Amino acid sequence: MSTDDQDGDDNESKRLLSGFEKLPDFRIRLQNLLALDCTKEGTPQEQQEERYKMLMRLEHILGEYQEQAYLLDPHLEELVKPVADALRNYASWAITLPEGSDDIPMTRATNLAFLLHSYVATRGYKSIIRFFPHTVSDLPIALSFMTRVLSKVDQVTGYWALRYSTLLWLALVCMLPFDLRQFDASPETGRLLGGEVKSTTELIQNVAQEQLGKAGVEREGAAFVLSRLYMRKDTHYLLDSFVEWIKSSVKGVSHMFLCIGCLQALAEFVKSTPLEVLQMHSPSIRDVLEFVSGFPDLMQNTIVRKYNVKLISRLAIRALPAKRQNSSESVDEMDIPEEVEIAIQELFETLQDKDTLVRWSSAKGIARIAERLPQSFADQILDNVLSFFTNHGSIDDDGVMQGLPPSAEQPWHGATLACAELVRRGLVRSDRLQELLQWMAQALYFDVRRGANSVGISVRDAAAYVLWSLARVPDTGSLKPHAVALAQKLANVALFDREISIRRAASAAFQEHVGRMGLFPHGIDILGKMDFFAVSNRRNSFTAAAPQVAMHPEYRSTVIKHLFSTTLRHWDEVMRRLGSSCLRKIAETDLIKLLPDLVAECKPLVHSMELIDVHGALLTLSELSVAISSSTFRDELEPYRQQIFRYILEVPQSMLFVSRNHLVLEATCVLIASSLSKADLNPLTDNRTGNSWRAILDKGLTHRESRVQEAAALATLRLSELEDCSALVDRYILSNRRGTPSAQRGLAIMLGFLDFTKWSHNLKKVLACLLTAVDLSSSNAFSDIEARKLAYDSLARMVKNVSSKLPDYLSVGEMNSIFDAFFAGMRDYTVNERGDVGSWVRLSCIRGLCSIIQDLIQRSHSSPFLEFPEYLPAAKYHRCVAEILKQGVERLDNVRQHAGEAFSTFISSEPPDTEHGERWQVKDRELHRTTFCTVQHSDPNLPEILAEKFPVRDTDNSVHWGDGAWLFPKAVQFLNYEEYRGPVLKGLIASISSKTGYTGRTASTAFVDYANSLPVSRSSNSPYDLLSLAVDVLSDAKKSPSSNIVVVPILQTFNVLLEAEALSRLNDGASGTVLIKELMNLASRNVEKLKSPQRVLESMKIIIYFIASNTLRAEAVPHLSRFLLHAFPKASASQFVRGDTAEALYLSLQTKDIEYDDEVDEILLETDW
Repeated sequence: MSTDDQDGDDNESKRLLSGFEKLPDFRIRLQNLLALDCTKEGTPQEQQEERYKMLMRLEHILGEYQEQAYLLDPHLEELVKPVADALRNYASWAITLPEGSDDIPMTRATNLAFLLHSYVATRGYKSIIRFFPHTVSDLPIALSFMTRVLSKVDQVTGYWALRYSTLLWLALVCMLPFDLRQFDASPETGRLLGGEVKSTTELIQNVAQEQLGKAGVEREGAAFVLSRLYMRKDTHYLLDSFVEWIKSSVKGVSHMFLCIGCLQALAEFVKSTPLEVLQMHSPSIRDVLEFVSGFPDLMQNTIVRKYNVKLISRLAIRALPAKRQNSSESVDEMDIPEEVEIAIQELFETLQDKDTLVRWSSAKGIARIAERLPQSFADQILDNVLSFFTNHGSIDDDGVMQGLPPSAEQPWHGATLACAELVRRGLVRSDRLQELLQWMAQALYFDVRRGANSVGISVRDAAAYVLWSLARVPDTGSLKPHAVALAQKLANVALFDREISIRRAASAAFQEHVGRMGLFPHGIDILGKMDFFAVSNRRNSFTAAAPQVAMHPEYRSTVIKHLFSTTLRHWDEVMRRLGSSCLRKIAETDLIKLLPDLVAECKPLVHSMELIDVHGALLTLSELSVAISSSTFRDELEPYRQQIFRYILEVPQSMLFVSRNHLVLEATCVLIASSLSKADLNPLTDNRTGNSWRAILDKGLTHRESRVQEAAALATLRLSELEDCSALVDRYILSNRRGTPSAQRGLAIMLGFLDFTKWSHNLKKVLACLLTAVDLSSSNAFSDIEARKLAYDSLARMVKNVSSKLPDYLSVGEMNSIFDAFFAGMRDYTVNERGDVGSWVRLSCIRGLCSIIQDLIQRSHSSPFLEFPEYLPAAKYHRCVAEILKQGVERLDNVRQHAGEAFSTFISSEPPDTEHGERWQVKDRELHRTTFCTVQHSDPNLPEILAEKFPVRDTDNSVHWGDGAWLFPKAVQFLNYEEYRGPVLKGLIASISSKTGYTGRTASTAFVDYANSLPVSRSSNSPYDLLSLAVDVLSDAKKSPSSNIVVVPILQTFNVLLEAEALSRLNDGASGTVLIKELMNLASRNVEKLKSPQRVLESMKIIIYFIASNTLRAEAVPHLSRFLLHAFPKASASQFVRGDTAEALYLSLQTKDIEYDDEVDEILLETDW
């Protein structure tokens, strides 16, 4: 993660529910769904409404209670039973249909099944199937429905929920204590399968086995059916045949899902079957485990290994006596069966599995076995579990882990989960708590760097689970000696862990101890400061919750120690930055007392040879300098500020000036900016220090990383506040103006950060340098596009800096030069291998013009500014608006978006406080505020459930200029204003000719609609007319007829208008005819000499269009031969032009009312163009 707050759902906070508050709404919608006749199909429109307005709405309500599903328990019978009964009634009806019936209506029944599956997904199948019909008469109905109805659509994936619900129903009925043989002679259940009459028992087994290889939830339902079938005393004999069927059916990885289903069925059987039944079949089940283990490709699957572990542990558990109720029931002389010892050994091996699911299953299995063993054996199991830690790491005398490789994550995680399960079951004696807590304290900090990330999240989460389980130990006294240390550890993890899940888990463990034990110091108060929601946002946890917790002496020292030992040395840069900010917040609570120790703690890190340590220390020193500067005890703390500044000299230069160590150089520049004072400017005080920090600034300003340059520029800003930097400015301009791209960028940034309020710093030279840097006609212009973009940023920043006393710093002429420079930047369309990089400059100009205009207007309001009309004439103001609107209708979405935001600022701001201030307002400002600042984006046809998920927001100041379909129909209306017309028209032409299909289509449609709405000639009621529009479009092409960059987009625009018949009304007037002829002349001008295939093709289309005109045909036909016989230099391109011309002419002749000889068709079609 690269930003402070990217923490998954950091900013989400769900309201805790107290009950099923939406029951009335749910009840009404459920009744509407149940009222539908499942034996009939609805129309497509009815099916859509039933799906979205009824079913999806019910599923959405259930989804809101996913995390608090227990709130549904009092209402489950009311919710589930009617749905299950309706499905039973439908099945009873469906099985009465003739055998060959096709097109059985199943849509509404499937909706009921989907709802039942939602119930199961929310609350679990064990809670839901209790309300299914479960009488003896339901067996033939459920079985016949599966075999006669659902078998016909077995391969249709859309009916999976119906199959799953029926299988759950069938499993429930199988649990009833009645003899299944009584149904063998029943006509509903008797079947001839494979020429042999099957009994009801065999039929149930066959039905389930058919679904056992499915990839969906049907497999789970089938496994449940088989487990309940085989645990019956009258049908358990079928298990042996099932085992043989497994061995004959599972052939390898191609039967992966079948293998999973079989293992799942056996696991359910072993878990719940009577002991005497299990003892008869346990050898067969072990044979299955051995058989599956013989397929290495199958054992690569996580789910297969998980069920393999479940079977191993459950067989061992069932081989032992019932779990002991208390330790006094332990019998140390108990003989442990050999198969149990083997199972424990296998579980310890799988405890290190590569997948979390398998490790957790192993951990639970080990704990459940230990629960049934004597205490001495449970202690041995705990010893084996703890040995996983010592075998993959060690702890030094200070309690810090040593020699921990990334591969240790899996055994550590497995061992930690096993500890959690043992603790949760009370299997850890009091005298072993200290050893356990020592290892858990290390597991809480398990974070080992691997590549660009780290491993250890699962270990830390499991450690929090262990400590959460400790809160449920009944013996409070055994935990009391460790309570304070445990509280401090949990607080540190809850506040400072990188991952949101770990912070929440530690907070939950802390809460559990506070609620159950009451041993943590200030428990309630601390919990209120770092509860679930407070730690959900990483920045809030560091900068708000942590300082509040540190106000308690019991936690302050450990919090500070954790920040220095862990957070400031963390591999993630963002963590180090947040840690330094946290230390400043803590220091500000008692700066006089805490600052000396904090500064001293930084010294070992500054002297470290590790880049990360030095970076964390420098960040912290910078933050502490800021705290000193803002403190009321600044003079008293001055010695510590000087000490902090001297730390700059102690950073190894070999670390500072290596290009890959840019983080250290950036942090050092920030430290200079935050701690530099007048005392440090005198080189006599410490010549080495003086030379050192100035050399660092020089290096930072020419560094290739922009972040380092910005930090160095901030330091230069601080320096410019303390002394006259004229000499520095002269030196930098002289040495870097024609330097490398990095040097030019550094110069551009630095000049913009200078503070001109105390010293001039050669302001005139600075302005001249920046204006020259962006003037492409100058030999001193910056060649680097990013440097020019930064120069524009600096121009805007410089004007903002001096705007409070603008006439004292800049003359009217200089201000005009600045505006002209920004207008020129709006025309920067530089393209290189990275694309339209000129858009970076245009975006900077948009922001710069908006900033300068807003600064000048605010200046007019804050104090008398009589020269305002001279510095910003009304005409120039409207030109700024026009240039921004031009960018607002061009082809790039992000440029349009930024231009729209700037325009929204203009129409939302008040006019300047000057005479006739209304002249500095956008034309028809209120109309545009209504048009562009109130957004409606609702769809009346959107289903109710989707409309709730994506609610309509009608908010002011919403900017959607990046959406062409929303923008262009509105933006074309700017052509009605003469002040904005020219630039806006150019922008629209650029969008119409865009290579982006969506932008071109939406712009073309809006432009054609606007042209059709115009009168042919101007009238008093119309500010614009069609003829003037066409003349304006053509004007630039007439000025630069040889420039393809100018002419081709104009030709494309005319083709759009001609194809839409938008210019057909011009043929009736003399002025219109003249313009059409001028267009024809442009299209036919020097066609033979043109080198641009695109221009030739666009010109050809215009000529072909004019051939269809009775008045222009005679003039257009002679130009045809110039295209049909075009001799383009490249043969392939020439053939392309001639062939396209012939094709376009043929289509025009066929679709237009033109008289011609039949011989023309033959020539056009048969000639090898």
